[in-house]
Amino acid sequence: MESRLLKERFEWIVPTLTLVDKAYQPLPQMIETHLNWLKSFGVNGILVLGTTGEFPDFSVAQRKAYLEAVLSVNPGLPLTVNIGACALADILELQAHAMAQPGVDSLMWMPPFYFPGSSVNGLIDMLGTILENQPVQKSFYLYHNPNHSQVDISPELLSAFPGITGWKDTSGDMTRIEGLRKQFPAMTLHVGTDTEIGQSKALGCDGVIPGMSNAFPQIYQAVLAGDSTQEPLLRDLRSVFNRYGKIAGLKAYLNQLPIFQGQGSATTFPFKALSPQEQDALQVEIKALIHAPAY
Repeated sequence: MESRLLKERFEWIVPTLTLVDKAYQPLPQMIETHLNWLKSFGVNGILVLGTTGEFPDFSVAQRKAYLEAVLSVNPGLPLTVNIGACALADILELQAHAMAQPGVDSLMWMPPFYFPGSSVNGLIDMLGTILENQPVQKSFYLYHNPNHSQVDISPELLSAFPGITGWKDTSGDMTRIEGLRKQFPAMTLHVGTDTEIGQSKALGCDGVIPGMSNAFPQIYQAVLAGDSTQEPLLRDLRSVFNRYGKIAGLKAYLNQLPIFQGQGSATTFPFKALSPQEQDALQVEIKALIHAPAY
């Protein structure tokens, strides 16, 4: 088997922000501008309606409509859509809808996130039901994000389904990630991280899915091209956005970029949009770090 450490391609996938108006309706022009902008920096794909995409804030109907809006303007970026939900019926409906859409390349599933500590056997049964409806030509990924879901994508769960494509790990536990990389060398592993780019690559992972690259693709392009001196900047930026609220802060920053010509995405509940004073303060902090606007 080819060594992961020798792989030439290390993927950069952007977990896109969900760009909507105050009525939660998609903003196609802003979505198109954003995707074309990301593509110009060489991203390898997008993840739609993930955690950065605020997926639990949207109904099934809204999620289906948003996916269709993205597909209608996608400039050719490979697209993965998250079908995670609490109810099995919702998952199956989202799965069927995604599989019916030309342009959806792969699906990702986060286990139900309401009941922490769900049994492995219950998750195996649930995932087995989902995979019964999954065509082999569509890649299928699991989504490990225990900080939000409180449900573990365990080695037992991965072992039960050797035919899945792989998983996204947003645990932040690089020791765990290293161990699972060695235990499941045939599966694809993407790390959901804003900062541990070099370490993820050194561990033989297949790529990263950094939420902050929605707004700072030029920095990630440099890091992924081998400029490790930019990684401390990513950590500084993450600290800033953690203080303001990552998703609300990223939307506030993105909304002020001139490329969007005054278009702006709403922040969905339960997040709170930044006040004008907070937006100005955020801009000052970011410009002090990167010494120039991110466009």
